[in-house]
Amino acid sequence: MDVMKDIAHLYSFLQSVTGKSGQLNFKGRVIEYKAEGRIHKLEWVYDGTAWDVESGTSVKARHYKSTQGAIEHAVKKLIDDLKAKGILS
Repeated sequence: MDVMKDIAHLYSFLQSVTGKSGQLNFKGRVIEYKAEGRIHKLEWVYDGTAWDVESGTSVKARHYKSTQGAIEHAVKKLIDDLKAKGILS
């Protein structure tokens, strides 16, 4: 397990995020993501969702100030979840 390599790969992905939805290939797995804005306690916030296409595993990250922040945290949370389930190493 090379955590630094995983972080570098995730950082490269985050630099390429320009829209509110898309997909990436992470260690041979297709991960799709999206961010949606909404009002929460009179503030505009973004919620990110990321899911692994093959396993159907999905996660949500809520209440971020930007689409990029919401997507970043959702993808990171999904990768951690897939590792915990033994789907990713």
